[in-house]
Amino acid sequence: MGQRGGQGRAAGWLVATVMVVTSVTGCGQGAVVAPSDATVTGRVDVPWGASDAGSDAAADAATDAADVSTRFPCPEGWVASEHGGCGPAVLLCAPDGGAAEGVCEGNDPTSPTTVRDPDGVEGTRFYRLPDGGIGGAWSTPWVCPTGWTNAPEGHCRPTLRDDCPRYSGPLPDGTCTPTDESQCPAGGFPELPPEAAGQRVVYVRQMATLTPDGSMRAPYPDLNQAVATEPEAEWFLLYPGYYPVGFSVRHPMHILGGCAASVQLTGTNAAQLFLLDGPAIRLDLRGVSLSGGSHTIFARNRAEATLRSCVLSQARYNAIESNDGARVEAVDSMFDDLNSASMGHHAIAGEGGHITLRRSSFPGTAYISVIAENAGATAIVENVAIRGTRATTVQATDGATLTLRQASIRGQTTIAVVLGANAHAEIEDLAIRDTSVVAIDGVRNGAIGVREGCSLVGRRISVDNASGYGLSVLGRESTATVDQLFVRSVRGYPGGFGGSGVVVEQFSRASLRRAQIFDTADIGLNVAMFGALDVRDTLVHRVVPQGNGLFGIGMAVTLLGSIDARRVLIEQASMMGIGAVGLPERVTRLVDLNAVAGRTVDPRARIALEDVIVRDARPLERYPAVGIITGVAGFITGRRVSVDQQPGLGIAIADFGYDTDAALAGGVRSGLLRQDQVATLRVLLGPVLDGPSTATFDGVFVRGIRRWRIGYEASTPDRPLDVFGAYSFYTGPRCTFSATDVTLDGSPSAEIGLASLGATTLRRGVVTRHTGCAATLNNTNGSASITLDSMTLSGNGRDATCADDALPAVRLPLSPN
Repeated sequence: MGQRGGQGRAAGWLVATVMVVTSVTGCGQGAVVAPSDATVTGRVDVPWGASDAGSDAAADAATDAADVSTRFPCPEGWVASEHGGCGPAVLLCAPDGGAAEGVCEGNDPTSPTTVRDPDGVEGTRFYRLPDGGIGGAWSTPWVCPTGWTNAPEGHCRPTLRDDCPRYSGPLPDGTCTPTDESQCPAGGFPELPPEAAGQRVVYVRQMATLTPDGSMRAPYPDLNQAVATEPEAEWFLLYPGYYPVGFSVRHPMHILGGCAASVQLTGTNAAQLFLLDGPAIRLDLRGVSLSGGSHTIFARNRAEATLRSCVLSQARYNAIESNDGARVEAVDSMFDDLNSASMGHHAIAGEGGHITLRRSSFPGTAYISVIAENAGATAIVENVAIRGTRATTVQATDGATLTLRQASIRGQTTIAVVLGANAHAEIEDLAIRDTSVVAIDGVRNGAIGVREGCSLVGRRISVDNASGYGLSVLGRESTATVDQLFVRSVRGYPGGFGGSGVVVEQFSRASLRRAQIFDTADIGLNVAMFGALDVRDTLVHRVVPQGNGLFGIGMAVTLLGSIDARRVLIEQASMMGIGAVGLPERVTRLVDLNAVAGRTVDPRARIALEDVIVRDARPLERYPAVGIITGVAGFITGRRVSVDQQPGLGIAIADFGYDTDAALAGGVRSGLLRQDQVATLRVLLGPVLDGPSTATFDGVFVRGIRRWRIGYEASTPDRPLDVFGAYSFYTGPRCTFSATDVTLDGSPSAEIGLASLGATTLRRGVVTRHTGCAATLNNTNGSASITLDSMTLSGNGRDATCADDALPAVRLPLSPN
C-alpha cells in the first residue's frame, strides 16, 4: 500500500513554497510613493529617539523606556520585556532573557505548570529544561511497559537482545522465546500435563523398531501413522526427531514435543501441515517446529488452534491462516523465514477469522508479516518483535480490526503499519525503527499509514529512522488520534521532497497530543487537501531538506486544510516555522470546489494558534527563514504567539502576485515538477498566483529578527532574494492583519519593525530597537493603510512611521502588483 498523491503534493508545494519565499521580493522594482498617498491613523506614542523628539530626548530616555513595559497588561503566562511590551515568561525569564526588572518574581520558568484549554483539555505550559532548552508536556517521560526503557528524549524503547540462543528470537521486554535447546526435557519425551489425565495418550518416536502400540515402550515411528491408527486419541507426545505431517484434524487433538529445537514437523508445498475445518475442531501444538507445507495452520469454519513455544518456517504461502470464524492463537513462539518464493504472510486473518499473537518473535521475512483483511477479521498482536518485510509489515484492511500492543518493528519495509478500506486499529506501545528504504517499485515508504475511511487510536508510538513519513492519514473520513508520539529522522524520496513527520490530507482528520517531531527532511506537521489537524503540547525540532529540496517547514497547511495548534514549539525550521497556503483566486473562480469535493469546503488554508513559539531557525543557503507566513488565501488566528531569533522575516501576511511561469520553471529546476506537468498547471493557475490572506492575533511577540545574509549581492533569477533584509512584521498587498498586545523587538538587528503594503491595524503595543523605521507604509496598490492605537515606538533608527521606500539600511521592496 503506497502513499497516494505524493506527486500532487510536490506540485502543490512548488506553487506554494516558491511563491512564499519570493513573495516579498516580487515587490523590488516599485517607484517611490509620496507620503501623501499613505494613511496613518490612531495615536502613536514616541517616547525617545524620534526625529521630532527635540534635544531633550536623550534626557527622557531612561524614564520613558522604563514606562514602556507597563503601557498595557501582559497576556496570561507572559511578562513585561526590558525594552517594552510583553513576551512569554519561558523566553524572557530565562538567563539573559530580557525581562523587565521584577516581573519574574513568583514566575518560575523552570516549573512545568499544568494549564487547561478553554475546551477543558489539560496540558503543560512551556518551561525551561535544565540544559536551557524549552520543555512542555512532551518532556514528561512515558510510562513504559515492563522490560522497556526510557530514552533520553522521554519515549519508550524496547529491549531487544542480540544474543538469544539458536532456535529462539528476541521479545521487546528483553527476553527470548522459550523455543531453544535449553527447553528440551532430559528424558526426550515431554512431561504429560495434568489435563491429560484419564485420556488416551499416544507416544511417537522417530525410527522406533518395536511393533507399536502407542505406549512409551513401543511408540509409533511416524505421527501420520499414529493419528491414522488411533482415531480417538487426543494426546500425542513426540520424542526428538523429524516427522512428516499433512492431514485434516478430525477431533480435538493435542500434539506435544519436548522443545521446538529438537522436534520438527515437516510438510510439502502441496498441502497444509494441519487443516482445521469445523466448529468442533481443536488443535493444540506445544514445543514443536513446523516447517514447509503450503500452509502451516489453515483454520476455517469456527475451528480453533493454539500454538505454544513453537517455531514456524518455510511455508509456501501463509504460516497461519484463519477464516470464517476460526481462531488461531500463537504464544511464546518464533516465526522464521517463509519459503524463498513465497508471497505469503506469517499470519493472516481472512473474512471472519481471528488471530492472536502474544510474546512471539518474527525474525524471519515474509511478504506481509501480520494481516487482517475483510469484514469481521481481527488480529491481536501483543509483546512481539517483528523484523522488516518485503511489503508492509502489519496491515488491516477492508473493515478488519487490529490491536497492536507492546510491539517492535525493526528493519526495511515499505510501510510498517498500514490501515486501508475502513479498517480500525488500536495501538499502544509501538516502536518502529530503521525502516528507512528508498521507494520499492514506485511505492512510497512510511512508518504508519491510515487510509480510506480507517480509524486509528494510538498511545505511546515511536518512529526512529524512516522514509517518507512518520504518520500519514489520508482519504475521506480517515481519522487518527494519537497521544504521545515520537518521530525522529524521517528522510525524503529521491527528487528532494517527502520526509514529513505527520501528514494529514484528503478530508482526513488527526489529533495529536504530546508529540515530538525531530529531524525531518521536509515538513514536521503537514496538512493538505482539506485535511484537519488538532495538535497540542508538541515539539517540532529541526526540519532540514535533503539534496535539492526546497522545504524545511515546521508546520504547514497547503492547498486547503486546517490546523488547530496549542502549546506547540517549533525550533530550527530551515525555511518556515509555520506556513498557510490556500488556492489562488483564479482556481476558485474556475472550479466549483463544493461540486468537486461533494461537500461545502473553504478555499482558504486555516491555522489557529494558541501559546505557540517559533524560534531559532537555520536558514537555507539560498532562502531566508520566516517565522510565520501566509501565502495564497491563508487565514491565521492566534493567541499568545511568539517568533524568536529568526533570520529573515518574523511574521508575514502575504499575497503573492507572483508570476506563474517563474514559479513553474523553478519547480522544474528543483526537480519538484516534471516538464509535462507545466502546461496543465499554467492553464489552471493563470498568469499570476495571488489571493489575499488574513491574520488576527491577540498577543504577539517578535524578537531578534536578523539578516539571513551579511553581504548583499545583485539579484539574479537563481538568487532572487539576495537583497532581502530583516523585517519583524510584513503585510502584503491586499492582505489584512490585526493584532492586540503587540511587541516587535528588533534586538536590534531587524531593520524594519512593521512594513505594510496591505491593511494593518495594531492596538496596544511596542515597536522597539529596529535599525530603520518602526512602521513603514507603501501604498503601491492603493489599498495600504496602517492604524496604530496606543502603540509605543521606542529606540528605532527612524522612530517615526515612514511612507516612502528610502530607508537608511535597506531598500524596502515595492511592486505595482
